[in-house]
Amino acid sequence: MGVLAVRGELKLPTSADVPVILSVGICMMGLYVSLVHTAMAFISAGRGALLGYSTPLWATPVAVFFGEKMTALRAIGVVLGLGGLVVLFNPAELDWSNKEALIGNGLCVLAAIS
Repeated sequence: MGVLAVRGELKLPTSADVPVILSVGICMMGLYVSLVHTAMAFISAGRGALLGYSTPLWATPVAVFFGEKMTALRAIGVVLGLGGLVVLFNPAELDWSNKEALIGNGLCVLAAIS
């Protein structure tokens, strides 16, 4: 902001921008950070980061729902991304009977979806 102000290029948001700023601030910053930080009490940071930063994979179905065209290249990207997530996440390694592990992983996935 300082650089833009010095250059005279700083523009303040208009009232039409306020809903977007609030939704990003609440969902992407507040909700996401709160969910991931809560999840860290239950799971390792590596697993949390892996699941927490899978947002683009969850955003794809939403984009298609809102009319974004799914090309073959995009579909390949999603399949590769989900495949990589499965390999790195390794569901076989997860103790599915551990309630805390399920809560922590679920919170991270919920954060990514938010």
